[in-house]
Amino acid sequence: MDYSKISFKGYIPSYKKYFELIKEDKTINNYITFTEYDSSLIFYESNFCGICKIIDFDEDENKEIHIALLDEYRNQGLASYIVATLSNNIFASNIHCQYAVLSIDKDNTPSIKMANKSGFKLNEELTKANLEYGDFKTLYFTKNNPYYQSLHNNL
Repeated sequence: MDYSKISFKGYIPSYKKYFELIKEDKTINNYITFTEYDSSLIFYESNFCGICKIIDFDEDENKEIHIALLDEYRNQGLASYIVATLSNNIFASNIHCQYAVLSIDKDNTPSIKMANKSGFKLNEELTKANLEYGDFKTLYFTKNNPYYQSLHNNL
């Protein structure tokens, strides 16, 4: 796959059809909601292939990445490339973000492999904390920001 052919686009009204495609895919929308206001569309060449968004994970400026690809674009390395690119962009633009997060269903083996390939590691502390809330299906993976500078160190 030629990664130079990947592009990200914000919402415009003519893209509404792509959000409808995502809403129809139960493997995607059972876990996360993508809206026109908080998501970017992913294209390979000129073909719609998925959607992503970055949200605040906690009050410490850490970010969570959500990505969903249409079935025909899965298992080709595209998600690994996109997640690595998004996390690197987060880190380069925010030295106060200590880590980026991926939350993955424990039965989603391809996504777990993608997380590891993209430099993310299972975060047992976050996963265990989530168990206390009754979520026994989600694993948390984190990737540390190599540029991280704590706000507390600068006081």
